[in-house]
Amino acid sequence: MSFSEDAFHPDTRALLDYGRAIAAGRPAPSIKTADKLADRLFVIDGVNEGRANFLTFGSELIALFGRDLRRTDLLDLFLPSDRAMLRALLNAVVSTSQPGVVAATAETADGTAIGVEILATPLARGVLTGERLLGLVQPLGGESLLEGRAIKRIRVGAIYPPAAREPVKPLRLVVSNS
Repeated sequence: MSFSEDAFHPDTRALLDYGRAIAAGRPAPSIKTADKLADRLFVIDGVNEGRANFLTFGSELIALFGRDLRRTDLLDLFLPSDRAMLRALLNAVVSTSQPGVVAATAETADGTAIGVEILATPLARGVLTGERLLGLVQPLGGESLLEGRAIKRIRVGAIYPPAAREPVKPLRLVVSNS
């Protein structure tokens, strides 16, 4: 049985379509829910030396995680056993210039959990290693179960990587003194 992207939350699908359009050089589709998505968006300031630091972190995410995570490594939110898989996903997103999605469980310190989808996509076409990624944390319902308790860790349930393709090769500058 193959996976259908129809299973993703509509907001995740909207940002997935947006990321694919940008990657293909097509005009980005209008996101009808852009105003409500903004509070669940983040920007990663590149994937460098095994780190993926948040540059921005939306206000709804600040409420869910109980703090502003700017300058924090996204990977630090995940269990150590999941970090290698997430790092591989982020590297695939960067190298293919295509979005990828993680289906996960977000947990509070006392183990209360909700489902989330986390999407990462390059901000521009032909993104090279070290450039910024746009991301979305999409809760799948049940936020009221958290009763204001902050999310402390995330457990990977499934990873939906971008379609495999040749990496984007950077231009090489050649200087000739002849």
